[in-house]
Amino acid sequence: MNREELKNEAKGIIKNRLWEYWKPILIYLLISMVIEMVLIQFIPLPTNPETYEFSPNEIILNFILNILTLPLVMGINKYHLDYVRGNTLSLNSLKAYFSKILPLIGLYLSISIITTLGMICLIIPGIIISLALYFAYYVYIDDEKGIIETLKDSAALMQGHKWELFVLIFSFLGWAILGVLTFGLLYIWLAPYMTTTLLLYYDKLKKANK
Repeated sequence: MNREELKNEAKGIIKNRLWEYWKPILIYLLISMVIEMVLIQFIPLPTNPETYEFSPNEIILNFILNILTLPLVMGINKYHLDYVRGNTLSLNSLKAYFSKILPLIGLYLSISIITTLGMICLIIPGIIISLALYFAYYVYIDDEKGIIETLKDSAALMQGHKWELFVLIFSFLGWAILGVLTFGLLYIWLAPYMTTTLLLYYDKLKKANK
């Protein structure tokens, strides 16, 4: 798949549509902040900045926050798939997966455990596994199969394409560095650009494998 063609198509999709991309993310950030503020009342964090990142309470809080907001994140993923595919956009997508929270938790834990074990064994196998499962959540959104079937379908989709995906992701490194140098301001444009390019790649790969 031609990277430049993908990127040019992505630029065309996001042109004058940045607000449409960011709208569900801003809603997510607001909701997650409220949830985190509530959780902190029950899981207090250390006041010493030096121990903050290594606090067991911080790990527990982040895990619970990830679980509670997982259906919302999946809704954003669906919204962005519709954004890339030119479908009608609706913020109702954000509540589409709350009824499926249990299979989503299973999928989340499975991906987390598998990729973590891969990283523990060796960095390279971990990266390969991560690439194989990179689009697993989107595969679930499209097909809504069981956990094992979703993982298998994601791995099958990426068979022979993991290096191609790695190069595509790595091609944004210069932009990412520039984003840091602009104190994150560039990410207002860069995040939609990267996400749209990668979802275009997924969409075209999915269609080619039907």
